[in-house]
Amino acid sequence: MNTIGNNKALKVLTTVLVFLLLGLGIYTIKFYNTVQDNELELVREKEMIEVELRNILRKYDAQSAATSAVRQQLASAQTRITKLIDSLATSKNTREVLRNYRIEIIKLRDQRDLLLQKNDSLAILTQNLQNERTAVKKAFDSSLVERDSLRLQNQALKEELNAKVVLSVDSLNASGIIIRRSGKHLVNDLAKRIDNIEVCYLLHGDLDTSESTLYIQIIDPQNNVIGDRTTITFDEKVLTYSATKKVDPQSVQTNSSQCLLIEPNNSKFQEGIYRVNIFQRDHLMATTLLQLD
Repeated sequence: MNTIGNNKALKVLTTVLVFLLLGLGIYTIKFYNTVQDNELELVREKEMIEVELRNILRKYDAQSAATSAVRQQLASAQTRITKLIDSLATSKNTREVLRNYRIEIIKLRDQRDLLLQKNDSLAILTQNLQNERTAVKKAFDSSLVERDSLRLQNQALKEELNAKVVLSVDSLNASGIIIRRSGKHLVNDLAKRIDNIEVCYLLHGDLDTSESTLYIQIIDPQNNVIGDRTTITFDEKVLTYSATKKVDPQSVQTNSSQCLLIEPNNSKFQEGIYRVNIFQRDHLMATTLLQLD
């Protein structure tokens, strides 16, 4: 009886072990397939990011610069995108790394749209100037008596064109700031810890004293303007801004950075992506993004 009972127990134990091993094998296969699927998804995401970067680069390659300054900015943007493509090829396939590249693509698209808009505006202004020059030349040919007057008008048209593009924003940057009791500023990207958002930028060109105020606009992750939230109207166009900043002629001449701090509407900032815009009247001069965790 003991032998029979032992044999039965051994058979039961063997059967249980077989089922356990079978279950473990099935789980292992499913886990392996899940890992493979995740890796394949990351590889596909990386390929899509590379395609988007190359599409952005292709649009820059096809763009003709209206001025030498714009040509330099286009070349700088192309160099930056090329470096991103090269670094993407050697980067790790992790969700965190690919998320950072997605954020860079958002910045690149905004900067591309702003730069191409500026280039198109300059091209239109240049074409208008050429049209005016043609009209002036015809008038010059038809009347030698008015030659000097027409020359002065042509010069005035040149100055008018230059006055419309004398001031530009470069190196726009936004950072989360912790302000110590000593007054020292520490950069931090944790939304719950920072006290202000600091916006810094450089101005280039000649100062037009009739337009010496810049309007800084910060839009939070909920698409609300933070800070002063003051509204102003320019030729029936309404702008809600976070703060204003007078243009310092000395900073423009010395190419010095200008900065200002923006406080949250509530006691703390929210997590997410903030959009920072700088306007001169209703004209968008520069934009950038800030990620707060």
